[in-house]
Amino acid sequence: MAEELFKCTRCSASKRREGFYHDKNRAYRDYVSPWCRECTKARAMERREERNAYQKAWREKNTERRQEYQMEYREANKGALAASWKRYYEENREQLLAQGKEHRKRNEQVYRQYQRDRYTRDREAVLAHSRNRRALIRGLGGAHTPDDVWQMVEDQRHLCAYCETPLCGGFHVDHMVPLSRGGGNDWTNLAVTCESCNCRKHIKTTEEFMEVLVA
Repeated sequence: MAEELFKCTRCSASKRREGFYHDKNRAYRDYVSPWCRECTKARAMERREERNAYQKAWREKNTERRQEYQMEYREANKGALAASWKRYYEENREQLLAQGKEHRKRNEQVYRQYQRDRYTRDREAVLAHSRNRRALIRGLGGAHTPDDVWQMVEDQRHLCAYCETPLCGGFHVDHMVPLSRGGGNDWTNLAVTCESCNCRKHIKTTEEFMEVLVA
């Protein structure tokens, strides 16, 4: 007895039953799809590409609309998104750190150039972030912003807090009680100084350094 063949209505090829999709659990078990498996997969791929192309075109056409929606959504769900990211980070901390380290290693020159450009563009923000991070690592309280530093410069009338020389060539930000000796990191423990005074003071407290200045 000759084996039954079925003809695909898309490619017109005649194939055995195994070459078509069919559902053995349906009431009419002899049912086979009109397209063979290859044609069905090819059409599914075509539809996927059409859908992706449509979505890409829609995103490009509605870029501003999407950005506005994303900003509104993030603002309305700020707490939930932060909690979700924190939970994800805690669950995948080692993997994320390894990925970040590998990415920096692969793009070392890009990272260095970015850091140089950022330091040149926003020096005080970089330095404030560094001081805040060092205090956080030591478990000390307090934080400050670049605006706090510039306000201190104005309050000190652009003079060094220790020797009172004009801060014409730039300035340093000093912890009056050093972080290494348990000092805080908020503006009440900060002073704007010249480079010479900050380097000479090192890990001395303000009282100890003033004794050196007047000696």
